Amino acid sequence: EPVDTGEVGEIAVKSRYLAVGYWRDPERTRARFLPDPDDPDLRTYLTGDLGRLGPDGCLEHLGRLGSRAKVRGHTGELAEIELALLDLPKVGEAAVVLAESDLDDPRLVAYYVPGVLPPPAPADLREALKLRLPSFMIPSRFMEMPALPLTSNGKLDRDALPPVGRERPHLPTPYVNSRSPLENQLAAIWEEVLSVSPVGVLDDFLELGGDSLTAMTMLDRVESAMGEEIPTEWLLTVATVEDLAIKIRDERPHPPLPVVCVQEGSDGPPFFYVHGDYLSGGYYCRRLAREMGDDVPFYALPPSGLNGAPLAASYEEMAEQHLPALRNVQPEGPYTLGGTCNGGLVAYEMARRLAAEGEEVAGLALFVASARNLRFRLARGISERLGLSPRARRSMLRVSTRVEQGVELRGWLGFLGNALWRSPRLFREVLGSSEETPTAQAREVNLREHYLSVDRQYLPGRYPGKVTLLWPNDEAETAEEAVSWWRRLSPEVELRKIPSPHQACLNRNVSMLARELVSCREAGRTRRRS
Repeated sequence: EPVDTGEVGEIAVKSRYLAVGYWRDPERTRARFLPDPDDPDLRTYLTGDLGRLGPDGCLEHLGRLGSRAKVRGHTGELAEIELALLDLPKVGEAAVVLAESDLDDPRLVAYYVPGVLPPPAPADLREALKLRLPSFMIPSRFMEMPALPLTSNGKLDRDALPPVGRERPHLPTPYVNSRSPLENQLAAIWEEVLSVSPVGVLDDFLELGGDSLTAMTMLDRVESAMGEEIPTEWLLTVATVEDLAIKIRDERPHPPLPVVCVQEGSDGPPFFYVHGDYLSGGYYCRRLAREMGDDVPFYALPPSGLNGAPLAASYEEMAEQHLPALRNVQPEGPYTLGGTCNGGLVAYEMARRLAAEGEEVAGLALFVASARNLRFRLARGISERLGLSPRARRSMLRVSTRVEQGVELRGWLGFLGNALWRSPRLFREVLGSSEETPTAQAREVNLREHYLSVDRQYLPGRYPGKVTLLWPNDEAETAEEAVSWWRRLSPEVELRKIPSPHQACLNRNVSMLARELVSCREAGRTRRRS
């Protein structure tokens, strides 16, 4: 059935004639050509291509039918990857398929025919595609071929493409065999996770086709083999088997790193980023640093409680923990800080303390960091005047949250009265002083629940410097609402909207976030010079 103008459908051609390759082949003709119900002499040829007819009559080609693939939870067009490859001057022909792997996660495989000699290395192709595509659309494997297989009518025969082997791809570094039992054990784990063999001890994990998910899988396998927990932040600095072996040999047992040098760089003072990823270790910072530029010194500050470290009870305490490590890297200002979500609020508290101590903060960039807790200022003041315990204050904030979320007051009062009547313990908790939550129990609490509790208690104070607020397009709190709260705390708030969802800014669209952070950093340097 024909689709309406502007809608996507399969391109079909009505004609009295057959396409090349179908002449005198009735079986194939019946499969691809449909009889026209209005004219027995006409046939409809289904091209297998997607298209959209514009109001001006122009037909826009949108790639092959069924070329959409889901990789790591994201959906993309295989045709878009092929077009990006063909746009490279050293590639003559290209085809991309979604292939099954030994793990549950399928991999993108790119088949290419070189357009020049010597042929391009897969590492060069991967780097070139990073400038054109989001990270999840970068193929894990690149297979060089003398020619792509074609059908009898001259179209690409995807079914005839050779299966993906386990052979080691062409890399810029030469193959170096394992030199110790530990390196041999680690290389075997990498071969299993990446479906590549052999793996050299100097081979880069990303160049072998690794990504953030396979990196976490690799770390789990290494932990099982070593019989102990491996710090997640090692992923920020470990690129090869040799790197990981050195870490395990020289730094185990390893205390949580207070600051991680992701990229040394040489262009001015370092950029400190509180990544806020308390579950996965901030692996996205490697790509973020690279997208900001190889010359930018980039240091990642891990969240409190990562890898079993003691959990700080507040964002203010987390900021105090980070400041000594910050000064070890950069003894004096001007400082440039940034952070994501809870990490952004920690960065804000660090900037406040640095400013209070007379240090210069040249730039402060907050990505999806909300100051909406200012709506609890009245409830916080009342609880402090009543001398309520911290636990009772948290209960009062939960009450305020329910009211703020629009719960009908009469129904809520009935709920609260019933709960107080049935629970003397809750009555004592809200109206009386109760014991402080033991720190020993705080260490065992789930990280997610702990951070939600810390976030509920946080009430940001005033900051004398400029705040640059980076806001994606999918937050329930609008950018304008977010700015209105921060303007109650800072004399200058700059809003930079990012046309991308929150999570996409940390993976496939990380370049968008990187551009804004670079702009914030440069603006701070310019303001300082002036």
